[in-house]
Amino acid sequence: GCGEIDHLLNAESYEKIKAVTYNICAVDDHAGAMRAIESGQFDACLVNFDLNEKTGLDLVRETNAANCGLPFILLTDGGDQQVDAETMAAGVVDNLIKDQVTEPLLARAIRYGIERKRIELRLAALAEFDELTGLANRSHFLGALRHEIAVAKRTGVQLGIFFLDLDRFKRVNDEMGHMMGDHLLMKVADVLRECCRETDTIVRLGGDEFAILATNIEDSSADAVASKILSALSRPFTIVGHQVDTSISIGITLYPSDEENIERLLANADMAMYRAKA
Repeated sequence: GCGEIDHLLNAESYEKIKAVTYNICAVDDHAGAMRAIESGQFDACLVNFDLNEKTGLDLVRETNAANCGLPFILLTDGGDQQVDAETMAAGVVDNLIKDQVTEPLLARAIRYGIERKRIELRLAALAEFDELTGLANRSHFLGALRHEIAVAKRTGVQLGIFFLDLDRFKRVNDEMGHMMGDHLLMKVADVLRECCRETDTIVRLGGDEFAILATNIEDSSADAVASKILSALSRPFTIVGHQVDTSISIGITLYPSDEENIERLLANADMAMYRAKA
């Protein structure tokens, strides 16, 4: 319930502050707020601390647990240091005292909350992707693998895990420089994108090591993907006017036919890749 500040919540008032129209949806209880938030239609949530049967903090914690990604601005009566500490711990972007709220203050809090959440989401995304190639990184790969194994257990589909390692990459770095090595890694990433399906997760594990997580794949399809990659990378690249020869070694393991334990599954793929390299 936000009736105490309803006079602040209208598009006309906001337009005087900044040329933006705010579409506002007001609800009076916890259940209605949860339904509105789950609809995914909103950019920010202004929450009264008192929601009758529950508190605004209960709402914040529940929606954060569901990873809704919505910035929350909490309205309190003020003067309670315990509430202030709890709101900060819960990740509330701003805590406003009801009888001190003005139009400019509220508009600023909403704009700040939305922008802060956008930055947080972008940083979270960057944390799971490789800056050089734009591929997923090791952290994203492990999370995706755990998720897809859980799906495969329910559906009975097979997963393919490919570990890939460039051959003679160190020589490229040593003889042609690290900038040339970086260009080669980006070219390899492009080749992997072309050779894989849109549903596959392509990963740069680090250095010159890559991985592919292929969902719902048959044994013959796994072989076909590996052959396609090997063929595509057997041809030399022209990078900044220089011809660069490379090849790649690939190890494959399948879930669940080869192994069901994640650690042993990854060890299988790693061992198969090093055997191919040898």
